[in-house]
Amino acid sequence: QPFVQADGTTTRKYGGTGLGLAISQKIVQLMGGEIQLQSELGKGSEFSFELLLEASDDLELINATYDAQHLTGLKVLVVDDDANARFILERYLSHWQMQASSAVDCASGLKALRLAADSKQAFDLIILDHQMPDRGGMEMAENVRQHSVYANTPLILHTGYDHFGLKQQALDAGFSSLLPKPVNMSHLFDCVVQALRLDVVNDVITSTHELQANDRLDLQAGVRVLLAEDNPVNQKVAQTHLAKLGCVVHTVDNGQEAVHAAMAADDYDIIFMDCQMPIMDGLEATKHIRAYEQQHGGHRRIVAMTANAMKGDREICLQAGMDDYMSKPVSRVKIAEMINKNLIDGGEQQYLRHSSDNQQAHAIDINLNQLKDLFGDDHESIAEILMLFKQSMQQVLLEKMPQALRQQNVLLMKQLAHDLKGASANIGGDDMANICAQMEEQAEAGEWPLIEANMMKLKDAYRSLDDLCDKLGV
Repeated sequence: QPFVQADGTTTRKYGGTGLGLAISQKIVQLMGGEIQLQSELGKGSEFSFELLLEASDDLELINATYDAQHLTGLKVLVVDDDANARFILERYLSHWQMQASSAVDCASGLKALRLAADSKQAFDLIILDHQMPDRGGMEMAENVRQHSVYANTPLILHTGYDHFGLKQQALDAGFSSLLPKPVNMSHLFDCVVQALRLDVVNDVITSTHELQANDRLDLQAGVRVLLAEDNPVNQKVAQTHLAKLGCVVHTVDNGQEAVHAAMAADDYDIIFMDCQMPIMDGLEATKHIRAYEQQHGGHRRIVAMTANAMKGDREICLQAGMDDYMSKPVSRVKIAEMINKNLIDGGEQQYLRHSSDNQQAHAIDINLNQLKDLFGDDHESIAEILMLFKQSMQQVLLEKMPQALRQQNVLLMKQLAHDLKGASANIGGDDMANICAQMEEQAEAGEWPLIEANMMKLKDAYRSLDDLCDKLGV
């Protein structure tokens, strides 16, 4: 049975949900194959499959890494009606010394292309949003190709929809690659390199995204860590990352040992706790540690580690008394960010939460860590994007959406919800983006009372965003 283990308890010896095997089996079946299993008690299991695949004549494999210096001076036009998306793309492109310009719609984008061509300053690359009020990116691409100067200029399609078949449609329409929202620097870099077909090889290069994430990896030296993890491979991986960060690590194999270690010593700065362990799981161990602290004082920072990616897992961990949540597989950057967030930043509030009067379980969050991932320690850019988003959200939520609701204008409400969804996702507002996605579907179905209820949730989020901006001095 898919997604089910024979042992359903959280103290079972072997973790996982069976999700990977069930998905792998389905993918192989869809491709005309079948997964084979050979298993021997006490020795292990071997999974294998065979597929008959047609070799492609068109695909050119690129086994190279590229130096960002070869992007210097290239001219890029970004056409997107979302101000947040334009801002982020321009910042990223400018970081690689590219000359980035932007336009708010297809009409102004085509005008910018003509003016640049007439002045012998034609653009080297064009990034088009998939959905815009006047024309979509696919349609604009046809107009672009009609200009002789831009007949072969590389195009990238920027989209909040990454459904099956869209990538092929984009390639058929002449786009070099598909760039999904929310964008990250590493993916944008790959798309730009692919579109421009650069072939400059460096022996060693770290992506700009990784360089930004590594900016503060030297701040964890001397941090005392209790690692609770039963899987020896996962133990070794986490120990290696922590050691490279300069942390002092004590490792235990189950929740019961974690409780004893935490009670025996009060000098651990942070505890990384696996959720599924034998004898006692991480959730139960956390409850025991919190009960001990209530009697003896103190508060140890506990970060959950779990391979599950199920909705509600984060809330379950927080309700058990954990301070934070980290999904597996862990990386050195992830661990460093958790330590920075929980210790080095002095308990600085990284999440904006708003709960309704009935303490609804699913809070509306803005993940400031995502903005830090985007902009590093550039507080000016973070403040600027938050203010830009706040102004945009105010206009959409307090002015345009009420009008669409009164008129029961399906197309307008869908467009407004879509725009706000993309902007929210770009700044780490995944909960708001999910609400907006619901509103798109509800508008299509004419479920106006549900839309009005979701607008109230967004207004709560806006008030909390306003409070956050005040606290950050934005």
